[in-house]
Amino acid sequence: VAILFADVTNRHCIEQALRESEAHLRRVIDHMAGFVAMLDRHGTLLEVGEPALRVAGLTRDEVIGRKFWECGWWTYDAVEQDRMHRWVDQAALGVTVREDVCARAADGTRLSIDFMLQPVFDSNGVVTHIIPSGIDISDRKRIEDALRENEARLSQAASALQDADRRKDEFLATLAHELRNPLAPVRNGVHMLR
Repeated sequence: VAILFADVTNRHCIEQALRESEAHLRRVIDHMAGFVAMLDRHGTLLEVGEPALRVAGLTRDEVIGRKFWECGWWTYDAVEQDRMHRWVDQAALGVTVREDVCARAADGTRLSIDFMLQPVFDSNGVVTHIIPSGIDISDRKRIEDALRENEARLSQAASALQDADRRKDEFLATLAHELRNPLAPVRNGVHMLR
């Protein structure tokens, strides 16, 4: 009978440090103002921040381990899913992608997101991970749309004013011409009386 003992203190210390590091990363991601996640180079979701989950009414279990474009933020629209899949493929090749996208919220509304996929490279220049991040710009988009509508209304009002001014000028020109003809005999009569 042989009894072997191995000192696993170092392994336990390393495992504990890794767990603490993962917990720290999750806390940082969960407390960011925007939406942040981490994908492997093939687009599988490895980690996601609480704000992104909360806004879509999702849980970590529903999305971790799934392809990013198959998660609830994008499944409402096949076109958006295809775009997201293409962008993840581009990011896996080392391209930073930045686009305005529309994501689904828990209540069914659509959120306008300033979205970015940032590749993460190792020391050899190989993409190891992809970081998707985004900021809700729905309010800004609504304001921009309202400003565009106001500009269109102002443009229409300015056009209407220009048209009214042109018609006024035409009317005054016509009136001046029409008054000139009947006033000519009166003017001649006054001249004769003098």
